[in-house]
Amino acid sequence: MSMAEQAMSGYQGKALLWWLDERQTRIALLAALAAYWALAQLALRGAPLTAPLANPEALLQERLAPWMVLALGGLVLWRRRSQTWRLMEAPTSPGAILVGGSLLASATLLPAQAALVAGWGGLFVALFGRAAPVVVLVLAVNVLVVLYPGVVTQWVAEPYARTVLYPVVWLSQLLGYPVGAAGMDLTLTTAAGAPFQATVSTDCAGPTTMALFLGLFGLMAYERPLPLGPSASLLLAGVAGTWLQNVLRITALMVAGYHGGAESLWFTHEYLAYVLFPLWYLAFVGLYLWIGGSVTAADSNNIARPRLASARSERP
Repeated sequence: MSMAEQAMSGYQGKALLWWLDERQTRIALLAALAAYWALAQLALRGAPLTAPLANPEALLQERLAPWMVLALGGLVLWRRRSQTWRLMEAPTSPGAILVGGSLLASATLLPAQAALVAGWGGLFVALFGRAAPVVVLVLAVNVLVVLYPGVVTQWVAEPYARTVLYPVVWLSQLLGYPVGAAGMDLTLTTAAGAPFQATVSTDCAGPTTMALFLGLFGLMAYERPLPLGPSASLLLAGVAGTWLQNVLRITALMVAGYHGGAESLWFTHEYLAYVLFPLWYLAFVGLYLWIGGSVTAADSNNIARPRLASARSERP
């Protein structure tokens, strides 16, 4: 390539970036590319994306959590809208385009819903690199909620299920119910004397609720950040509490099965999770805010005391 051709190529690259400096231009381009990406995903892998619309029960049972987290992430973005809008004025850069393009390419390897969201994130990074961190956080949390249950099922299905299977047997027996374990099955003789058996699959062990907790914790930690020590302690407590509420849920299923048979057990199975997890998470939010308030108050006192000591030392 001659020097003239190199100069012309460099000029064209700078001209493209100059054209992309306009925020409104990049917003229009983002909308067009995001719509194209969504249509492409629907054309290539439409069934996983459209199946919940045809089967609301499946949406409630399996696929509601990622959309719930995405909606809450939208609230986080709305609260940061002024800051994000201001940062979107900054021009894009070759580095942002490279990172965003890499994210877009990587999205093709993900499951359908995660690919859709990750692709949108890659496009936003490419066009609005300076404003991308909050958007990437929200989308990354959504991708986590989508991928976590699948990763657990693929790699640690049986050990994960056993983390709740044996505690359920122990707790049920402690409460006086004749529950036993046979492999991955829970066995029970109902109050009517009928034998009953239920398999504890990986899904029953609660990877979806654990993923939902981790996603919600990530958003909360961003909205109300705490020092590393309290934050790590709350994370561990939250993971333990989410595991415990799964143990309590399955134990409640066995109690329902003992008194009401299979019909009662499956009815409880359908609806208890939508009561138990929200109650647990509301309690956790209260704990998080209480500890956050305590840490803020302690920090304020530590700041005020040196000032007061300094003022006293200056008195004649």
